[in-house]
Amino acid sequence: MLHWERLDTKHRLYPFAENLLHTAFPSNERRDDAQQREYTDRKTEFTAYALTDGDEPIGLITCWHFCGGVSAKEPSAERTLPEFVYVEHLAVAPSKRNSGYGAEILRSLKERHKGIIVLEVELPQDEMSRRRIAFYERNGFELCRRPYLQPPYRPGDTSLPMHLMFHGTASPAPIFNTIRDTIHRHVYGVVQPA
Repeated sequence: MLHWERLDTKHRLYPFAENLLHTAFPSNERRDDAQQREYTDRKTEFTAYALTDGDEPIGLITCWHFCGGVSAKEPSAERTLPEFVYVEHLAVAPSKRNSGYGAEILRSLKERHKGIIVLEVELPQDEMSRRRIAFYERNGFELCRRPYLQPPYRPGDTSLPMHLMFHGTASPAPIFNTIRDTIHRHVYGVVQPA
């Protein structure tokens, strides 16, 4: 049975999660270790989880929980921001891949959060990225083909062309810009021009 263990840097599974981040994501798709540890311990809207089956660690997921509210850009218009969860990283340990755990993690995530869930995926330019997109589509996510750039995690790195995928909304089009701006501002520290 899948179990979610909320992490801080003192948790016994934090080294497993940090190592899995290193093996599953290139450095330009994750923040440096010091900042990751800082976010894990101190960012209230950010949560890192180790996923276990019994006592065995099988994966990790990091999420940002955005509670909606009124837009800071348009307070007079009372523009309501959607509540959503942004999945920054999701990875299954190499020895546990192709065992159904990825689908089980997504099913569990959708049970834990009934609203909108958003994640980034690489452009479908090779077999692996196409398979990844197909995996998320099989698990109820919709690919939004609007242009999207993942801002760099580190100074000197470049933005990466990506797509967003959505679950829990009939159409991502009306909320795309708001979702993108919220992710850019809170996750990457980039403020879009007004």
